[in-house]
Amino acid sequence: MSYNAISESEKLHTHFKLIEREENFTLTEDLQIHYLELPKLPEDKEILELEGVELWVAFFRETGKEGNEEKLEKLKERSEVMTKAMKSLETVSSDEKMLEAYRAREKARMDELAKIAYAKKQGEIEKAKQIAEEMFKLGIDIGVIEKSTKLALEELIEIEKRVISERS
Repeated sequence: MSYNAISESEKLHTHFKLIEREENFTLTEDLQIHYLELPKLPEDKEILELEGVELWVAFFRETGKEGNEEKLEKLKERSEVMTKAMKSLETVSSDEKMLEAYRAREKARMDELAKIAYAKKQGEIEKAKQIAEEMFKLGIDIGVIEKSTKLALEELIEIEKRVISERS
């Protein structure tokens, strides 16, 4: 990840697995979650000093950056696995079909994130409308409701009309 998601740990690689909460046994070794947090690898650490997963974090952080050829060469020299990973990346990047498939997956991922964000926003709006309705029922002033819910005045007037009509 290009941001720090796990503030509880300073480790750049955190590893999770599914464990039964009460009896504390692992469900399966086949399902695990690994977080690699790129910002947690110090920028000033030399490639020759890197070990194990640090090499992968450096690889993920440096690929695709402009002017990083020297660092990538050092990574290649440091590990045969890094050399293979870079060759694979070059192959995928140069193959139009594979690149198109990657772009399609990335677009689908971004579309899904946008749908989730939209649904969340809609849920927040609906909750604000419910709160506004309850506030009207309590006789709270429309100005206070507007400030509290951040709903548009026109929307609040419609909600207020509905509440008044339900009382009659």
